[in-house]
Amino acid sequence: MIPLRAGRYSFGPAVRIDYGAAGLALAEFTLAILVELPSPLVFALVGSAEALLPQRELPVVELHIDLVGIVDAGQREISIDASLNNSRIGPLELFGDLAFRLGWGEQPYFLLSIGGFNPHFQAPSNFPTLRRLTLGYTAPGGLVRLRIESYFAITSNTLQLGARIEVQVRVEIASIDGMLAFDALVIFSPFSFRIDFLASLSVTVFGAKLLAIHLEGTIKGPKPWHVTGKARLSVLFIEAAVDVDVKFGGEPSLEELPAVDPTDRLLDALRAPASWKGELMPGVSRPVSLSDASSSETPLFDPVGVPAVRQTIVPLNRKLDRFAEGRIGGPGRYDIRAARVGTASATQRPAHELFAAAQFEQMSDAEKLSRPSFEKMDAGALLASDAISVGPKSQGAGLFEQIKLGDDETPTTATLPREQLLASSRSGASSLRGLRVQGSDRFAPPVGSAPRVALADELYVAVRRDSLQPAERSAPETAGAASALVQWLAEESGGASLFQVAPAFEVTGGESR
Repeated sequence: MIPLRAGRYSFGPAVRIDYGAAGLALAEFTLAILVELPSPLVFALVGSAEALLPQRELPVVELHIDLVGIVDAGQREISIDASLNNSRIGPLELFGDLAFRLGWGEQPYFLLSIGGFNPHFQAPSNFPTLRRLTLGYTAPGGLVRLRIESYFAITSNTLQLGARIEVQVRVEIASIDGMLAFDALVIFSPFSFRIDFLASLSVTVFGAKLLAIHLEGTIKGPKPWHVTGKARLSVLFIEAAVDVDVKFGGEPSLEELPAVDPTDRLLDALRAPASWKGELMPGVSRPVSLSDASSSETPLFDPVGVPAVRQTIVPLNRKLDRFAEGRIGGPGRYDIRAARVGTASATQRPAHELFAAAQFEQMSDAEKLSRPSFEKMDAGALLASDAISVGPKSQGAGLFEQIKLGDDETPTTATLPREQLLASSRSGASSLRGLRVQGSDRFAPPVGSAPRVALADELYVAVRRDSLQPAERSAPETAGAASALVQWLAEESGGASLFQVAPAFEVTGGESR
């Protein structure tokens, strides 16, 4: 047992795998597996790989990769980081980085990048900065230089790829410099793409530029198609330039999109038994396990919780512009105005789910990239009423199954008397204090008490574009999604041009809560 942190322990094997003939391994893999205990479980894979091809003594391809992978049950995240170093393909040096992140907590996300991201994409602040996947070559004496960079990335709503090639040839009296690059960004929903390209060539003789060509441009589409670019040509003392800015295809207005009415789908989702579940209050532990509600027409609720209904068709309590690839048909807003349990009225408060805002709001390309892939929005309600009651308490005997290994005897099921079960819970392994105060359990409050620390939703405020000062007007301060502030700005005179929505912690003089 190797202690990694106070109250944490790890164990695991280290393995080396060789591929190839005995003594002439073409590839070697060295892996160490670490497991941190107790809860929350952390599983880590640390290793390196080496490949020498086609022969170990005279390799043409030489690869050296370092890898770290972590599965953190407490953070509900999988992360993989890899680096390619001291590698080559023939005379070409090879290096670059890879990173993968997958989260399934309250804010799920997915990112995979080999060599970084598109320049127009804003990566999360906690995502590592990656080196481009690069091939480089420098001839003896520096006569020829070649450098090839590339990247590929995919997120929950984008596909990104790009490359850049640079060539330099230098002799005593002249030099040639050339470059070719492109960056492509595809947004899945609603579908759009952007391709930026750049090319240049220059010839210099005796320190004077004899020829220079420069091309750059951008293609956006498909609704509308927009092509911009410029070309520059210089030959001795003659220069010429051409600029292009063409838009065609027409961008349909929101009114021209087909009308799609999600009302029936929303009602079907609210009626589905799987949409109804029990919600536990903060600090309350679940005393029982419930069967899958989808297997029964009658949903089951925890006796210490409250009924909750959620759906993921459309967000509630907000104005909607779009649905799928069309505009909203029918109501432009859905609210739960009242709830009843039988004939008695019930109080309610919003229940939340994660939605992709771009599927329900008209956004510019910049907004699609700057807004989170998913945002917490109202999706249903938590209900409370005096008419809700639970049945009488019942006691049952505990059961355990004896499994015998190494023989053909049939396993037996025995009944554990209630008194023996209670005694075992007080004196058995699960009751040992040393296990109950390890890891994050050391900071847990007593059972049944309120949490010691709680994180509030992020606050948004309306600010002036030129100074990031809070709006002088009576602007709302919104927790969670910023949609309420966006609607407020749209309704205020001059709001669209003078103000914008920003997180409260970024505002001059603002506070974080």
